[in-house]
Amino acid sequence: MDTEVEDNKYGISFDENQLPILHAHVKSNLKDANDNVQEYENNTYIDWQHECARLRGGKVNIYSKWTTIALSSIILGYVSGFIDLVSVWLNDFKKGLCLGKVDKWSLASPYSTCPKDQWHNWSSIVTGSDGFVSSMFVNLPIFLLLSLGFTVVAVYITRKDVDSIRLSGIPEIRLIIEGLNYHLSTYLSFRTLVYKGIGLIFMVSSGLWLGKEGPMVHISCCVINTFYNITVSKENQNEAVRRELLSAGFASGIAVAFKAPIGAVLFVIEIISSYFTATRIMWNSFVSATVAVVVLVGLKAFTEGTNFEEKDLFSVEFGNFSWLFAEIIPFIFLGFLGGIFGYLFIKVNSLLFSMNLRKRFEHLVPRLRLHFIEIDAEFVELLAIAAITALINFPFEMTRLPLEDYVKLLFTECIHKGGNEDANSTNFLCSSPDITNVFKLLYILISGFSVCVYVYGTNIPGGILTPSLVLGATCGRIIGIICQNLQRKFASKTLEQCTHNSCLVSASSYAVIGAASFFTGITKLTMSVVVIMFELTGALSYVLPIMVSVMTSKFVNDYMSETNIYDYWIKDYFNAVNHNRDIINEGKGSGRCNFKNQASQVKNSLPDIPISYAMIPLEKIKCLYMIPDTPYTTSYLQNFLESDNHEGYPVNLSPSNPINFGYIKKDYLKSILYSYDYNDSKSILVIRSKDLNEEELIQVNRFEDSFSNNDITSLNVDIEREGSIIFDNMPLVLVIDMFEKLHLNYIIIKKYSTTGDLQMCGYVDRFRISKLIDSKFSSLNDEISRQEEYLQFEIDDEMTFPRRDRSSIELVS
Repeated sequence: MDTEVEDNKYGISFDENQLPILHAHVKSNLKDANDNVQEYENNTYIDWQHECARLRGGKVNIYSKWTTIALSSIILGYVSGFIDLVSVWLNDFKKGLCLGKVDKWSLASPYSTCPKDQWHNWSSIVTGSDGFVSSMFVNLPIFLLLSLGFTVVAVYITRKDVDSIRLSGIPEIRLIIEGLNYHLSTYLSFRTLVYKGIGLIFMVSSGLWLGKEGPMVHISCCVINTFYNITVSKENQNEAVRRELLSAGFASGIAVAFKAPIGAVLFVIEIISSYFTATRIMWNSFVSATVAVVVLVGLKAFTEGTNFEEKDLFSVEFGNFSWLFAEIIPFIFLGFLGGIFGYLFIKVNSLLFSMNLRKRFEHLVPRLRLHFIEIDAEFVELLAIAAITALINFPFEMTRLPLEDYVKLLFTECIHKGGNEDANSTNFLCSSPDITNVFKLLYILISGFSVCVYVYGTNIPGGILTPSLVLGATCGRIIGIICQNLQRKFASKTLEQCTHNSCLVSASSYAVIGAASFFTGITKLTMSVVVIMFELTGALSYVLPIMVSVMTSKFVNDYMSETNIYDYWIKDYFNAVNHNRDIINEGKGSGRCNFKNQASQVKNSLPDIPISYAMIPLEKIKCLYMIPDTPYTTSYLQNFLESDNHEGYPVNLSPSNPINFGYIKKDYLKSILYSYDYNDSKSILVIRSKDLNEEELIQVNRFEDSFSNNDITSLNVDIEREGSIIFDNMPLVLVIDMFEKLHLNYIIIKKYSTTGDLQMCGYVDRFRISKLIDSKFSSLNDEISRQEEYLQFEIDDEMTFPRRDRSSIELVS
């Protein structure tokens, strides 16, 4: 036995012949001990098995977990209330001031709740007149300039950390919860929380057609991640627990955005593919969302006047409190329109992105550098969008409202027709004839869709859920007004089926149905949408019509489109938008291997072929060998690691005898080569593992004996052993199911042999599987045709084609 003398400074030991041995037992990277903290590089997926093994080892303090949830939920409630209050005040400040008594209007929404005779536009404050001329020369310039000013601030804040603040945040948070390491130290940092919160305030204040729900999800996850880092020491942190807490933060963000805690919990369960069971996610999310909403409601109680009592976010008041059976036809029609809306939105947004309009006029806009911001094509583009949006919103009083107040206006039934001098601003819609309202709403529907579909995807904080609700409610209100007039003109027994409350059609109820159907069309969600709409409006009697429209919207959208707005963004633009900053897994896509929220035709496109047709063959894989054809040196391995974007490498015995011993990660191998001062570029490095049997050890020793003793350094490494042995004749559908259900990161494929000689023949990782899914397996068409040719010759190999006789494709759960 070799006697070794440890050199703790460099991690080097020497055998009895004084030959150096590098011991690569770096605690932060070991995987064979459950109590070690695993460190991950950006754009890699966590090792769920390792992290959950640490959970079973009792390394997570349950009190720290619930302390994190409680504190972060309380703070989120206050943060959300502050964002709502400031953004609404700045938005209303563009229009004027409410000079009435505070107890007559709500601090949380001055413009929409201020009595009509006590609201003063800027023209009446400045000139004492409120006519058309003063409005055009006073109100419009102030409204436009403040909108542009708020947009400039939002752009400036976003450019402070554009990669962490831009866009909605929901697609990135979904990837993080599913296991991706997406710059957690910056994307979920306290700095990002502050900047995104400020950017969200000024984005909402500018009047852009974007929602706050996406940024609120991001902010919520930043809050809970910050508290987790504070309450749990680094050596006790667990990435699986972090994802579990982030799921609760996701639900809290949706809950405070819509004041719908139950719907938010269902939203998370429907849209996120989590490693943990639904019941575990449900309980954490329910507690977090409930606490956050309770704090938010309590905070808003101090902002309401004495005459206000808001039980629901939009507090719907229908003309009748039940629906007529004949209305089921327009309800289904609204669901049909909602499905088409989701399809059109994704298609148009994709077309605008693919046209590269921004790059086409970059050379037309000179790049100027001011002392606080850089003016370039993107900056001018956002200013142009803000100016166009302001000009679109200015003509009608109701379009100047924030999106949430405008939806509330659409959800409120016009009980009293005609002018009411004491009515507040919520009567903007009810003071005009129906025909005028229809044209106003059509104008808002068309212009709002045009602006929203373009601005979504620009580098500014904002979500798409609230705009989809607004557009759906607008469309529904139009259909509702038409149905009301049809009932009046063609009053037949079918249209006069009375409920115990009323015989009249309610236009506001159609707005609720339309909002739900458009919400489903853009997200492909069903049950959570129904519950969210019920919590938003309190319209219990309309739950069944909402379900019918949501179901119709889902079927129509599934037929026309395969992905929702978030899956589409992840699938097509994740790498493109991120500019491929990372070396690891650069350009390989998101790595998502699940079918959650995707249409059934994606599953049905799974080919009935073995994994050997889809794997990367051995000759195309970069592997490490214990007996390489070309001896390894330090400089050789350093160049080997820097020449690709792989996450790791399989470790085999030799190129001629590729018996596989497992997998070694790039960052782990780098830690061996760069962490020590032993950098003799002439010394030959021989990879060793404790898993060698006697025959393999003889071959390695024989390889070492072929060199001079002074030129050899043994590299003792800890190799990851693959979780299961996969043979090349296993059906592709089962391999995909393993990635989806077991959350694997890679599988090393071995050649099927009855002799037990398990030689490696291929490799597949989650990024390879993800690309196959996204491309609908189009790259396998040749292999599928080849299989069909084999079947024509009646080759009967049940192991190779075990699913060929099945008429449908089913995933094993």
